[in-house]
Amino acid sequence: MKNVSQRGAIGSAFGPGRIDGMISPTVQVKEAMERPSAWARDEDLEEGRRLHDLKAKAGWAATIGLSYKAIGIIFGDVGTSPLYVFASIFNDPPDHTDVLGTTSMIFWTLTLVALIKYVFIVLRADDHGEGGTFALYARLARCCKLPTPTATEQEFDTNLTRYGTKLEKGARPSIGTFVSRAMQRSLALQRLLLILVLGATCMLIGDGTLTPAISVVSSITGLQQNTSIGQPGVIGISCAILILLFIFQRLGTSKLGHCFAPVIILWFVANFIIGIYNIVKWHPGIFAALSPHYMFVYWRDTHRHGWELMSGVLLCITGVEAMYADLGHFSRRAVQLSFCCVVYPSVVITYLGQAAYLWDHADEVNNTFYASIPSPVYWPMFVIATLAAIVASQAIISGTFSIIRQSLMLGCFPRVKIVHTSGLVEGQIYIPEANWIMMVLTIIVVAGFRDQDAISNAYGVAVTFVMFMTTMIMTVAILVVWGHNVVLAVAFFLIFGLIDASFLTAALSKFTHGGWFPIALSAILFTMSVLWYWGSKRKVMALDSQKVLLADLFRVKHPADEDDGEEKEALNGAAPPVLLKNGERLSRVPGTAIVYTNTYTGIPAAFTNLLKNYPGLHENVIFITIRYVPVPKVAKEDRLLFTPLPIPGLYRCVARYGYTDQVDVEGEFTKGVLTMVAKHSKPEMASRLAHGPGQAIDPDLKLVYVLGRTTTVPKPGLNLLVQLLLEHMYNFLRRNSRTVAGTFNVPKHRLLEVGVVVEI
Repeated sequence: MKNVSQRGAIGSAFGPGRIDGMISPTVQVKEAMERPSAWARDEDLEEGRRLHDLKAKAGWAATIGLSYKAIGIIFGDVGTSPLYVFASIFNDPPDHTDVLGTTSMIFWTLTLVALIKYVFIVLRADDHGEGGTFALYARLARCCKLPTPTATEQEFDTNLTRYGTKLEKGARPSIGTFVSRAMQRSLALQRLLLILVLGATCMLIGDGTLTPAISVVSSITGLQQNTSIGQPGVIGISCAILILLFIFQRLGTSKLGHCFAPVIILWFVANFIIGIYNIVKWHPGIFAALSPHYMFVYWRDTHRHGWELMSGVLLCITGVEAMYADLGHFSRRAVQLSFCCVVYPSVVITYLGQAAYLWDHADEVNNTFYASIPSPVYWPMFVIATLAAIVASQAIISGTFSIIRQSLMLGCFPRVKIVHTSGLVEGQIYIPEANWIMMVLTIIVVAGFRDQDAISNAYGVAVTFVMFMTTMIMTVAILVVWGHNVVLAVAFFLIFGLIDASFLTAALSKFTHGGWFPIALSAILFTMSVLWYWGSKRKVMALDSQKVLLADLFRVKHPADEDDGEEKEALNGAAPPVLLKNGERLSRVPGTAIVYTNTYTGIPAAFTNLLKNYPGLHENVIFITIRYVPVPKVAKEDRLLFTPLPIPGLYRCVARYGYTDQVDVEGEFTKGVLTMVAKHSKPEMASRLAHGPGQAIDPDLKLVYVLGRTTTVPKPGLNLLVQLLLEHMYNFLRRNSRTVAGTFNVPKHRLLEVGVVVEI
């Protein structure tokens, strides 16, 4: 445990001792007695930076190995887009001008958005190697010294270290400094940033439903080319494959992960070869589409029609957000290498080959991919396409699980069960509730729309919304995180914001033909997330107001106090009696109690309720606060902050976790806490509590976990709408979410839950 000085006292804005919003001096002193000086600061959490540096400094051999794995895991989505892009762009056979113009749009969309924006710019906005919307938000929160959603009024993370930012190095004031200060002062800007992050996250979760649908349906459509199977048969087979895909999610990707890269690499190589074949055979002059001249001329001549076709063109960059979200499993250099050397050339040649084929076979545009495959390799390509679609679906499903976990850890999603499917590969998780809901929604999309165009339209809306929100958040990051000139930030926003807005408006033009689905789904998820966040904050504040300060419950002896001779003699070799404030003596009970609390100071309501009904105190009582800090990982040696309290046998501990960490109550977590207690205990007790590496907890050890079982009721006097939201909708989410004990994997045979009723 590292000692770091603290700037000022931390207190609850809604707790006792507040005078006109300020903490009274008496309460400051009492709370300072219960809290070590380093607890409000997390600048000792360097594990994320260390892991990031290790990946960044990896040699070329390691980078090539990571690139190989990245191809199989994060590029399946963008790699399978040739299955449906041209079919989504055109409803009628295109002429040569249409083919040349749209192919030019596809090439420059891939180049500007996928290659330049995401691969070379957005991937730089990692959080110590972690990617995705929440990772970018966490980094912004640290740089701007903003409170995170998991921080209570008492737990603002305003002193977190800001790794690797120019603000941290004391650079002269810049526009980024002013933006940071404005966000610190403005609650509206903080909420706007959180709304953008939640909106992008909800759209990405919706993407997890649409990607399997469009990928699998598009691959199975190949059966219609050389068989008598019709559209109903394609829908039925697709639904069967999707059901099996979701059923086998509980096994995890670790058992099949080694097969992903060979499948996708074979897919890219085969498409590249077939693309070259089509270009040489049908129209070598298609390379003229690489000139932006044809794109601008096409827009000029077609006006509204060219703009509407952009809703199909944008599907060529599906998967770029998933690429960013999955960055944490690889290194930035590995992702850039695999995209530039394998993915980008293969996809570009594939589209050029399809365009060359359409030059002489415009009437086959509705099934361009399979129609352009030479007959001798048709069925092998069908098998490879189906496997690639399954891999792409698997990747986005796993990515959705990771996104939900990050949302949960930052307090913006109801608690769900998280199962780690691999003991070796971190990040491979399975969320049963999300899996089955996604399966049902995916089957509804496939069977309900029964139309590849409608699914494509829905998919396009989800993709463009996320891209546009990422552009807005990245503009702030360019100023605040990197401290660049405002001209660069404005240029980034104008260039890519205009591109994203053009795609978004084109996608929304198909609102009535499938585009409504991701908006409706995301609106439901967004409402649920905001309601959970809002209700949970009100609950935490209500619990904080019910806490009792240590000095108000117990009769505390301070080191500076004078003891008379009789008391000194009593202290010689024995612990002093534990007395309540009213003088009542509490009997000591053998064993150790770990009491969970949301605050750093005071006694939680669950424990005071326990003392009222059972006036006894365990030999050792540890008040534990589980705290999620906005960094990816916290090293085990930095996990616990521990201090003894003025009452003999009472301790306070903060367990800090990053948003990618797993809370392991039964394992190293509890052993670490017990070992800390042993350091402050008598030899005979220390021998029972201390646990070395690899040593299991003694099943006969008297250990109990005390958690509050909270019942929330609306405060009297609230308006009808707020009462409805809290009493019915928020409480519905609480009743159907995982309990705290289940989330922390608290062993049931050691669990003691105490009822607490709070008005929110």
